[in-house]
Amino acid sequence: MNNLLKICKKVNQTPVRHFFGATTNLQQIRENIESGTSGHLPLTILSEDELAMKETVARLAREQINPHVRDMEKEGKFKQSIVDMLFENGLMGIEISTDLGGAGCNFMTTILCIEEIAKVDPSIAVMVDIQNTLVNNVIKKLGTEEQKKKYLPQLATNMCSSFALTEPSSGSDAFALKTTAKKDGSDFLINGSKMWISNSDLAGLFLVMANADPSSGYKGITCFLIERDTPGLTVAIPEKKLGLCASGTCMLTFDNVRVPESAILGEYGKGYKIAAGFLNEGRVGIGAQMVGLAQGCFDATIPYTLERTQFGKSIFNFQGMQHQIAQIATQIESARLLVYNAARLVENGHPFIKEAAMAKWYSADVAQQTCVKCIDWMGGVGFSKDFIQEKFYRDVKIGSIYEGTYNMQLNTIAKHLAKEYQN
Repeated sequence: MNNLLKICKKVNQTPVRHFFGATTNLQQIRENIESGTSGHLPLTILSEDELAMKETVARLAREQINPHVRDMEKEGKFKQSIVDMLFENGLMGIEISTDLGGAGCNFMTTILCIEEIAKVDPSIAVMVDIQNTLVNNVIKKLGTEEQKKKYLPQLATNMCSSFALTEPSSGSDAFALKTTAKKDGSDFLINGSKMWISNSDLAGLFLVMANADPSSGYKGITCFLIERDTPGLTVAIPEKKLGLCASGTCMLTFDNVRVPESAILGEYGKGYKIAAGFLNEGRVGIGAQMVGLAQGCFDATIPYTLERTQFGKSIFNFQGMQHQIAQIATQIESARLLVYNAARLVENGHPFIKEAAMAKWYSADVAQQTCVKCIDWMGGVGFSKDFIQEKFYRDVKIGSIYEGTYNMQLNTIAKHLAKEYQN
């Protein structure tokens, strides 16, 4: 399809967890990766395929997304040409197999793509994140062969999607959802509403959580595949938000939406496992988005500190500034390592829930600190809409809220720590 997809074809076949002595040079490391003759790979050393993807996506973001960021934010929607570009370059089906029209890459590649796009526009990054880490992966791992053949080629080439879980009365308490799925012959009738559903302005497919057996509590929650044009489904106008303004976030209403039993994704009554399990992978993606956002804001700011002079020297050269800059740079790198480690755990099939929560919480926290400091370093101009720092500052706030709030991540971490020490 294009160079980006060609790069992807080898990624899943590349052993990426190796160990190298301190004297091994980078070229030797990469040769060892390709030959599979080495031990564990340092987290920041990528395979040639992963590095090529990272660099290619970074270039696409700079050249094709960056010129339109402000216009998309002002208009409150994505340019169709940008959405088309994402599909054309395989970025909406990164882990979907090539025989189904996808790029056939690994989870780490998805994380790298999200990070690079977020350096330029976190709004575009969250669309790529949700499509890949949530919707595509759920269908890929749990869908029937018919569901995979029907939806994965479309998701890889021309169909956006949404993950519809949150409701007016169920946010962090996700299992308290009120949307129901009542059996009616061989069909189900879906009734209820969802809110804060990202990508819903463009989505052609929704993964909808509804309770098919309220008497069983959360064990009645079932996941349904519902197409946008299904009668009874209404998508409201996008919410007006503080940040990520180009990303469409809408309320959904289901009024006797009839779907066949074949629309169930996974097992009946196991939707709660989908919600809990796959959101953990999604949190690694949000961590990558926050790391990219922080790095993008930092990269846009440091050149200014080197050029801006006060008292006869650049403000970067004041020791007080250097200490602040060094601290933020270290925190961003620490967040990146947490995200990369969680991504490697995911793709290698190891337990990762605690690590995903740590990565998501810390990355969001560091990104907020970074944006605040960058505006401080910019001085008065940082408070102006003429500079990109204020947009990053508004975009970053959602990181502590969606796909699990700060406190929910800390609860998860503490729960796993208690189990580890009790055992």
